[in-house]
Amino acid sequence: MLRLEKLKSRGRSFERLVGLSPTEFDHLLIELEPLWERSHRCSLSRAGRVRRIGAGNTFKLDLSQRLLVTLLYLRQYFTMHVLGILFDLDAANICRNIHTLLPVLEQALPAPLRPRTLQAEPDETPGGASKKPRKIRSLEEFLEIFPELTDVIVDGTEQPRGQPKVKKGENPGK
Repeated sequence: MLRLEKLKSRGRSFERLVGLSPTEFDHLLIELEPLWERSHRCSLSRAGRVRRIGAGNTFKLDLSQRLLVTLLYLRQYFTMHVLGILFDLDAANICRNIHTLLPVLEQALPAPLRPRTLQAEPDETPGGASKKPRKIRSLEEFLEIFPELTDVIVDGTEQPRGQPKVKKGENPGK
């Protein structure tokens, strides 16, 4: 299992992997702890919960390790499988850890993350019903929705794609 303290002792490597220095990580963790406690307590005391508080499984990783997993995921784009190997967990548990911590992390970060979908807000129609959100189709439309952005980076990574199959009786030369 990846050990946080050993990684933090190598400050430069830690910063390259996580995007924060070890002291910045510690400050973020201090800010995150009360937010996490409040969020976790709310989820445990929600209406309709069958079990009492304290029942059920606990997290295998403590909050500092879950923060490390989440920051590695956001910074390095490791797959859930790779993070599972590094932290000795199943990929589904890694996914659950990340997605329960992300909303709380967004509250603690100095600059909140943008919504994960690049869709325009739904327009209100006179009848009170709203239209479906529309996907952004051009750079101009994107800049109109997010005017405060000055730089845009597009990920143009190639993806393998299968070739179309030739059906029986068709001429592949056509």
